[in-house]
Amino acid sequence: MLQPQPEFTEGEVIEGGAGYGGAEYGGMEYDGQVEGEVGPDGYPMEYGGASCGHDYHGWHRCTGICCPYAWLDESSLFIGVQGFKNPTDLGRNGNFGFTEGINFAGAFWNRFGIGYQVGARFAQSNLSGGTASGQIDHSRDQVFLTTGLYQRAFCGNGFQWGVVFDWLEDQYFVDNNFSQVRAEASYLINSHEVGFWGAFGTSANKPVIIDQENVFFRTTDMFAFFYRRTLASGGQGRAWVGFTGDGEGLVGADFRVPVANNLDLLSGFNYVIPREGVNGGGSVQEGWGLSMNVVWYPSRPRRGVHNGPYRALLGVADNSTFMLDKSN
Repeated sequence: MLQPQPEFTEGEVIEGGAGYGGAEYGGMEYDGQVEGEVGPDGYPMEYGGASCGHDYHGWHRCTGICCPYAWLDESSLFIGVQGFKNPTDLGRNGNFGFTEGINFAGAFWNRFGIGYQVGARFAQSNLSGGTASGQIDHSRDQVFLTTGLYQRAFCGNGFQWGVVFDWLEDQYFVDNNFSQVRAEASYLINSHEVGFWGAFGTSANKPVIIDQENVFFRTTDMFAFFYRRTLASGGQGRAWVGFTGDGEGLVGADFRVPVANNLDLLSGFNYVIPREGVNGGGSVQEGWGLSMNVVWYPSRPRRGVHNGPYRALLGVADNSTFMLDKSN
């Protein structure tokens, strides 16, 4: 059965690792370690996630028959700015605009530590129109949907994975939609993590009439290997290198900086390096995306765990993780 986190007074020292910290988490001792240190599961000691026998907010991991809990603990709202370019712009246009959305996340099957995520992102770019194919007299509006399951490594060591389905509606030349499967798998050793993430298109090529010719677009298959580091403060950074399904290079990074317990700054970029180079039409084939978002977790308590086990493993798709390409 699940057991709630005990309450202690400010400044109280807990002997023998029996407690999670007091109301202010100041000067607390937990399993012989002090505030500011990282526990064996990679969670900050002062937030009560340090023991391998416990997880988020001090609840015991379920060992019997039990129902899911904390359905919305890690749900978030976000808003920010974005910029991107890909072969749908024909080398003639870049895209800048704004993005906002919501991501529901929490425990799906707590007994096995499996979480769920369902999210949507809305993006508005080219607010003054564009010139990729003649004069486009409207903004470029996009809707991204992401849903899937994941399992984070318990105690901060071991294997973790996540799989999601992404869907994109892109209103540009015409109203087109695309889909892909995105997956991530990694191995954690305390705060260090190495792994792989990939995106694999599942939709057919989409035709568009440009300059009186049929041009076909499709999703970009991506394969990347990454290293990620998680800090005691809850900050996190990741960098990757890889390649696309067409043999082009791939390089990118993302990071998360906690501003408050329920407020994060999230940013990242991804760049497809074209094979054509600067003199062979590389500007047409290159693709890149970058974004910066403020993320609010309304269901988190004022003090808690930044790196909870049910925080969504993969972000809601955007123009850096869901990229488009021109078919040959």
